[in-house]
Amino acid sequence: MHVSITISALGVRARADGHSGLAAWRIIHRQQPLLAWAAIGYVVLLVVGVLSLLVVVQ
Repeated sequence: MHVSITISALGVRARADGHSGLAAWRIIHRQQPLLAWAAIGYVVLLVVGVLSLLVVVQ
């Protein structure tokens, strides 16, 4: 099984193929560490935003 991961932000694109999602992520993290950390930060901000909206709505 091959897994493909593509990350794109502000015109910068990174793509990696690996035997698993973790292997593909490690390739991207090794080749484009700044982009990988930006992707993690973006996901964290989205999760915090959704959780804060859930707290406000209650």
